[in-house]
Amino acid sequence: MLAPDDRQLLVEALTPPDGYRFDQGVGTTFSLDLVALLRVPLAFTVFDWQQENGRPTADPHALLAALRQYADRLTIFCQAGQIAIPQHDHRLLSQLEDAVVEARSPTDGGVFHPKVWALRYVAPDEPTLYRLLVLSRNLTFDRSWDTALVLDGELTNSGRPIASSRPVSEFVAALEGCAISPLSEAAAVRVRTIAQDLARVRWDLPPDFESVVFHPIGHDGRPAWPFTGDIRRLLVISPFLSSSALDRLANAGNDHQLISRLDTLARLSADQLASFEPIQVFDDALQPDDDAHTVNAASDGAADEAALDPGTELTGLHAKAYVADAGWKARIWVGSANATHAAFNRNVEFLAELEGPKSRCGIDAVLGDAHSDRSLVSLLRRYEPPDEQVEVDVVLERLENELHNLRRDIACADLVADVGAEDSGHYALTLTVPTLSTRPTDAEVLVRPITVTQAQKITGTSTWHALPTELLTAFFAFEITIRAEGRAASTGFVTRADLRGAPADRRESLLRALLRDKSQVLRFLLLLLADSARSADSALNALAVFREGARAETAGRWQAQVPLLETMLKALDRDPDTLQQVEGLIADLSSTADGAELLPDGLLEIWQPIRDAMTRP
Repeated sequence: MLAPDDRQLLVEALTPPDGYRFDQGVGTTFSLDLVALLRVPLAFTVFDWQQENGRPTADPHALLAALRQYADRLTIFCQAGQIAIPQHDHRLLSQLEDAVVEARSPTDGGVFHPKVWALRYVAPDEPTLYRLLVLSRNLTFDRSWDTALVLDGELTNSGRPIASSRPVSEFVAALEGCAISPLSEAAAVRVRTIAQDLARVRWDLPPDFESVVFHPIGHDGRPAWPFTGDIRRLLVISPFLSSSALDRLANAGNDHQLISRLDTLARLSADQLASFEPIQVFDDALQPDDDAHTVNAASDGAADEAALDPGTELTGLHAKAYVADAGWKARIWVGSANATHAAFNRNVEFLAELEGPKSRCGIDAVLGDAHSDRSLVSLLRRYEPPDEQVEVDVVLERLENELHNLRRDIACADLVADVGAEDSGHYALTLTVPTLSTRPTDAEVLVRPITVTQAQKITGTSTWHALPTELLTAFFAFEITIRAEGRAASTGFVTRADLRGAPADRRESLLRALLRDKSQVLRFLLLLLADSARSADSALNALAVFREGARAETAGRWQAQVPLLETMLKALDRDPDTLQQVEGLIADLSSTADGAELLPDGLLEIWQPIRDAMTRP
């Protein structure tokens, strides 16, 4: 239970079951790193997404192949104003524009904070499967201790809803109402379809557990408190705390324990912590002697992500878990909700509650043996309160509140980005920012498209000239600095504008920018063909031939050695849907003379009869 050496990558948790293909999905996160999201579609592919060192590939062709296939099947909701600024200008990020939806809590003062994924997998002549991930981790590269619960379930044929699954269905259905802008038609249909399906999914329980109960919080604008029923002893694991939430948790049972962060505990008085003993913190100097991937959660059926980087040392606590002993039984709540008043009264959150025998799932089982270096308790040390309670910097706190308000208002404003044609096939991109009533007079606000480095002060409208098509984007990076009384506070974030007037060939331009010769097009074509559980063997073999030939011969000699016709015929027989991606690639490149020149020799002659067979009744 919560064994620190039992780890798994998020991308592994997203990988389709054997013989299945990812069909569509919805995810939620508080903060979002677009580069982390860029790598998510790799998890749905069959071709190897790892580099030799075990890290997710940064190969732009593999990323683009995965994006073309899956980016338009995924919708990710995140808190408005909580998209991180990418460290590098990444042209592929424009492919994620339709996948990202910024959201907010329906309750004033709250935030959109859940971390839930609902993924649908399909296979011919097999039942539809769903996977539900209940995470404490955001979709970022943060390196901290987190938990996640992974549940698989089958979509039942019965038209009647399953009572235990109804809360998940209602939560997903409510996401559309949390969005700050109307969803696209495709995203709205996806959210509604998945919400309807989830009401009829029967979930498989992880080992040692007997039941699961889902607790969506705040999606309907109402507070919720999931810690009811029999609770005799409680372990609280939460990086953030409030005294009112701790008091409420302490009202159930006795002998409570608390695990939190040093800086959080230092802000609370001894009286506010008096109901918990022992109080412990993670000792970052202690790491499990293991080079596995990330930290696990509640059982063999649970998994989690760290920084998408195997071997990364984890630092700091970000996990949220509550463990209660109740007679011979134990109950575990995992998910996004911190032990704070805001989590249960203003925020949108999600927890899953599991019940099982205390001997396997109770507090002592979760903490493990103190003498084992593979137990959770072995990574903890007793909290020693400071001699004096930490004083709050009132000025800095005021500046941070002003930053938060301005950040929120920019992210929720009606931003419009207009594209205008210029000479030589380039474009001007003009961003219009409405007047912000909460902007302090001494606030400096800079903005730029995420594809360029030149930032401008916002003055109502800002324009960037001479941009090639592939640098046009709806994502804009804002950097804000506020100063007062010798103090300064800064923040940066990305938000999405309504992009108007963009040329229709943005997708094709990105292809031409990344695929510079026929050999790259051929490799990209093989990557598309490899994305099938039923025809991957021939395509992966063709990729191997490609790699060996590319190292040994000139492009003109080894292209003929790649078994492209055989690979496409097998795809036609085993998984014709894969060829739709090939058809799209050929159409996109053929739309311009320069693109048509990149098509491998003989491809069109091979493709035409295969296309005829695809369309034949």
